[in-house]
Amino acid sequence: DTPAPYPGLFSFTREQADCYFGRETDTLLLIETVRSNLMTIVVGASGSGKSSLLMAGLLPRIEAGWHPLLFVPGPRPLRAIADQVATLLPPQERIAHADALELRLSDRPDALATALGTLLAGEQGRTLLLVIDQAEELFTQITGAPDARLRQQRQFVLLLKSAAAELRGRLRVLFALRADFVGHWLN
Repeated sequence: DTPAPYPGLFSFTREQADCYFGRETDTLLLIETVRSNLMTIVVGASGSGKSSLLMAGLLPRIEAGWHPLLFVPGPRPLRAIADQVATLLPPQERIAHADALELRLSDRPDALATALGTLLAGEQGRTLLLVIDQAEELFTQITGAPDARLRQQRQFVLLLKSAAAELRGRLRVLFALRADFVGHWLN
């Protein structure tokens, strides 16, 4: 009557980390890579275990002082970022803050850096880790005219790149991307 340790076609979760094994070397390499780089991309074939590596490998093992925010881009990637940043606030402030931040993110390349810098002020030793799982959704889920989709894709990456650089090590960004979308990413 114990739960099966293998989730089938679903990813392992943080709660299943004790059942996740066989990828210890990959997990340690990913932890070291994330510590050493502002932005990291995990690339692999569909179904190869990228999400499990992030959720059951990396996240349960990152050290104290790191605050992970995990999300998928979905059809509104700027809103997805705004919603995650809002989780750093008290619950009663989250919706209004996310609404305002989404607008700023669409217009200003420094909006994410400014928002995170303000929220992290006075919290020495805290490092945010933005984990964007299924980053291929940037190319498959955004709707609208081609020009509008391209603008959102570029703004999303620009915001993350700018924030990681401006926050001088207090932010790390980790993407998980299907291998068949590497060409899209490079464009």
